[in-house]
Amino acid sequence: MGLTDEKTYAVRKVLPGIPVSGIDGIIVLVDDWNVIITPDEFEAAAQQFLGAWCEVPAGNTAHTLTFVLGTIPANSLLLGMIAVLKTVFNSSDTNLIDIGKLGALDDVLSALPVSGVSVPVMLDVSGATQEYADADYAVLATFHGGSAAPTTGKVYLGVRYIQLPTAP
Repeated sequence: MGLTDEKTYAVRKVLPGIPVSGIDGIIVLVDDWNVIITPDEFEAAAQQFLGAWCEVPAGNTAHTLTFVLGTIPANSLLLGMIAVLKTVFNSSDTNLIDIGKLGALDDVLSALPVSGVSVPVMLDVSGATQEYADADYAVLATFHGGSAAPTTGKVYLGVRYIQLPTAP
């Protein structure tokens, strides 16, 4: 039985290196049975992904563009992200994207460059921070252009997250 089983009602992660009945892993309590899975199986089952293509619209005249990637539910932890640039953004000088939420547009990642490289390319997002979402978290990507509005640009942005169990 996996973590998606409707009967699963409690999960406790066992610290690495501490054996449980001779096995390191995760104990999933299902009714009166303990099912042990590995930490990798737990992470694969528990992690979720949210992403979207962000593209300069046809006929664009704006220097700043905001894209909504989607909403992460409350009580979630953003673990990391990916960015794949398919078409460079061609504003006159500044071509940067911030990732965050309303009121804190660069909470997750600040000033991701989206020009000056050969495409397609996976961008370096090592500066992304883990972010706790205590309420529903609309993930926004904000493009900042220079003195001219971009006419091209397309990037896929995605975030990995895990929704934590409700605290007792």
